[in-house]
Amino acid sequence: MSNDQTDTNRTQIMPIAVTDEQRYRLASDIIARQRTRSEYIGRITFGEPSWDILLDLFVAEALHHPTSIKDIALRLGLKETLCDRYVRYMLNQEVLFENTNRHMATEMPFLISPDSRDGIKRWLDECLLSERGRNS
Repeated sequence: MSNDQTDTNRTQIMPIAVTDEQRYRLASDIIARQRTRSEYIGRITFGEPSWDILLDLFVAEALHHPTSIKDIALRLGLKETLCDRYVRYMLNQEVLFENTNRHMATEMPFLISPDSRDGIKRWLDECLLSERGRNS
């Protein structure tokens, strides 16, 4: 099977009854588990905070939590400068966008792009589906 076929199969997951609440809970759980993974491996410091930031923003948007660099960094235990660098990168890649709604921008200056949000939902759905399969 080619990579194109594999990618197509992943985006065409069979419809399952997954609620937004289940997705947000799973995303929050993944973030919490990732914070402790160094405890299981030893003194290794794991990188790639972009995924943690995306999951955090996914949950924060849904629960109306602030999405400033300071708030994201605090929730994830990252340095603000590192968080800022990754957020700027994702803005340049159009994974995130700056909120232009003057009523919300102060509390939620960064939001996930619709395509990125849909991708996160599909990934979380696949995680939930595979978990259900293991528990059947």
